[in-house]
Amino acid sequence: MAWRITVQTTRKTAGKPQDRLLMVDGLKIARRGYPDTPEAGTWVPIEPGWEIKDVLGGDEIWVRYTNPVSGEVITFPEGGRQ
Repeated sequence: MAWRITVQTTRKTAGKPQDRLLMVDGLKIARRGYPDTPEAGTWVPIEPGWEIKDVLGGDEIWVRYTNPVSGEVITFPEGGRQ
């Protein structure tokens, strides 16, 4: 299974910080933590079953999906490097 992983940045609007969203095949799965919060500099899952980590000093990401129904686990890159 080949995933298409992209990062989308939203426009900053009055009173709302700019979001960086991680998407897999068009599904928004996580957002980047806001500055000056405990989540700053990390990926925060917004869909169940997803885990995202920065690797290689933030140059790459590691993504794992665990299907909540079947328990099937898929990692990207395949085999996963944490």
